[in-house]
Amino acid sequence: MVRSNDGRVLETYLPDGTFVETYKEVQQLPGIDTFSSNFIHLIRRPDGGIVKVKGDGELVIITPEQRVRLNREGQNKELGKDIDYFYELFAVPNERKSGTYTVQCNQNRFFTIDDEGNKFFVYATGETRERIAVSFKLDNAQSEEPEIPESPKFEGAVYVDEEAKFLAAPK
Repeated sequence: MVRSNDGRVLETYLPDGTFVETYKEVQQLPGIDTFSSNFIHLIRRPDGGIVKVKGDGELVIITPEQRVRLNREGQNKELGKDIDYFYELFAVPNERKSGTYTVQCNQNRFFTIDDEGNKFFVYATGETRERIAVSFKLDNAQSEEPEIPESPKFEGAVYVDEEAKFLAAPK
């Protein structure tokens, strides 16, 4: 399941059992007839960990534990035949799932996203930053009927809250 542009794949076997696949990928960019070509190196460790190194300076790290988790949440195939981790390797960096680590060498940073959507950055200077996700109570958006808040019920033409009775009437 390699995305080689010209059909050529260089396979390298290292003494510790690590397997490296190298190939050229051409990716279409926004606009007409604009393309980017990069060499991709997929480093498969014997413990199940995967590292993708892209020629433009992006690294994607999936630990063995994360690979098992992605498989369990996805197609749940036998390890070695699983492909769920592959989607994370080639996803847009900001859309990767929790537990996948992204290194962007051209921006001198390393980041990950947790289950709640919070992002954690570590820069080459040693600085750390985080972007905390805001909750909009999105669970209601998935129900078929929207939740309509109740309005105050009152008799007569005017509603006056019990706590506001001491205020003067508006002019």
